[in-house]
Amino acid sequence: ALLVVMAAASARMAPVGMRSLTIKRHIIGPRINNGPLGLRLSNLKRKLQNEAEVSSSSETVEASDYPEIMDEFESFSPPTAQQRVEELIDIIAEAREAINIPKLAPVTNSTLIEQGRDVLDGQIRSAIRLLEGNSIYDAPVLANKSALKDINGPWRLLYSDAREINRLYKLPLKFRPTSVFQRINVPSFTFENHAFLTGGPRKSLKADIRVVSQFSVAEKNTENPIGVLNQLTNRVNVKFLAVIISLKRLLYLPTPVRRVVKPRQGQGEEAEKKGIPPSLDTTYLDGNVRVGRGGDGSVFVLVKDYNDPAGALSQKQVRRLRPANRIFDPTTGKLLRPSLNQSRNALQEGGVTTETPSRLRTLLSRLRGRKEEYVDPVEVAEKEMEAFWPIARMAVVDQLNAALQSRQRDDIEASLIALAQYSPLDIAEYGNLNGNWTSVYLSEGEGILNGEISGSYGRLSISFESQENGYRIDGNVFVEGNALNPGGLYAIFNANASVEANSVNFDLPSATYQVLSAPFFVKTRRSGSEGQHEWDILYNDSENLILQDNGKNLKLFRRASKI
Repeated sequence: ALLVVMAAASARMAPVGMRSLTIKRHIIGPRINNGPLGLRLSNLKRKLQNEAEVSSSSETVEASDYPEIMDEFESFSPPTAQQRVEELIDIIAEAREAINIPKLAPVTNSTLIEQGRDVLDGQIRSAIRLLEGNSIYDAPVLANKSALKDINGPWRLLYSDAREINRLYKLPLKFRPTSVFQRINVPSFTFENHAFLTGGPRKSLKADIRVVSQFSVAEKNTENPIGVLNQLTNRVNVKFLAVIISLKRLLYLPTPVRRVVKPRQGQGEEAEKKGIPPSLDTTYLDGNVRVGRGGDGSVFVLVKDYNDPAGALSQKQVRRLRPANRIFDPTTGKLLRPSLNQSRNALQEGGVTTETPSRLRTLLSRLRGRKEEYVDPVEVAEKEMEAFWPIARMAVVDQLNAALQSRQRDDIEASLIALAQYSPLDIAEYGNLNGNWTSVYLSEGEGILNGEISGSYGRLSISFESQENGYRIDGNVFVEGNALNPGGLYAIFNANASVEANSVNFDLPSATYQVLSAPFFVKTRRSGSEGQHEWDILYNDSENLILQDNGKNLKLFRRASKI
């Protein structure tokens, strides 16, 4: 069928008078819902436009014989990110039914392969790769306010090929996962991986494994354990704090058995030797679905799910954890005795005990059946994020200052766009616009409003003074001199402006230009309309002002004593 579509499309795109076309048979990859994954029709159409004839085993087809196919082909458009998400979710649901696991349990590559469903596993992997190519957020993802809000909260694991997740299906006493949650707390830079397990005869045993970790944003272009560079700045480095192994139920009776141990740091022996920390890349993100890749190349597909059976530990509970002098290896499920050096490090970090002091209190509360008051997790997450935004804003300002110091234009503009997310909603009422400002970064636009005089760029300074009907703007541009013009170039301008919907609108009637040449300066005056202008105020606080003109040129100003 695809062969006919290719032939008919090529015939329609051929010059007038060309009635037939010789085409080549193509081999296409696996199909999902009767749609090819290995070859995209948009690329095929472009290729057929460039090649009127391809040799090899061929057939001659008349385009006029297939008008209905041509109509379908002409209306074809690449799938959207939402369609890719739906396709991936459908395949994972099909895989879960095929291997008969609980409806909330994660699908793994080993469970599919062991039950002869390796084709389904291949389809899942192909769908993941296609979804990762439809990123919604531009880099840097972890500097995007909306992305941080999407990342924050509880996520339920749908699919993974990680060794530690595969290991959950090979635990003794027939323990198997019923669900696996990952809780990310952006304001505290912590997250938890929490696996819920049932096992024993008639599922009379209930347990869970909780891994508590801290994370930090990885530096750009640093390597992960398998050598992949962090070019998109979508990576976090991970430090594992503790592993909590709990037996919640024994023969249908609640139990307080719990052990807190140290997790194994690193993703592989080589990475540990090189000192490369464990990491996680966010390769796709929206408000409902997230795809991540670990530092060892493993993949995780998760969905946002506020129906969390347990909830995250509080910061106070995390601080009270005292891991025992054993190391838990998630890839094998075994407790390892640390080496002498590791034992010394553990002692230096604050001592070792075998249990937290809340053991008796936990037992009594469970026996009494005490229930805590319900708290809406969505409201809690929103309040935490609102308190976090000022901290995040200052982190972006620090990132911007570092980019200015290194003079990396791409990093500067990315930081400016990131900082613009934290601007007040109504600049006109914020009161920080008045005063003197001098430029510290200008995009290379044309004209004095971009700091340009006769092809040379300099410093742009502006002053805003509020008036009854808007603002008065006074500005100047100074370009440093050279051998031919030691005094440099200088221009001044002024205008009346109005500020509406966070935009500055003004008409620049004239500008005065001066050529400052030693030992005297020659003044030249150029008058006449400079045209109407509009500056979007992207960000404004007491010290920083980010503007963008109609040509999308960015301008960063800092507060100055005079212009």
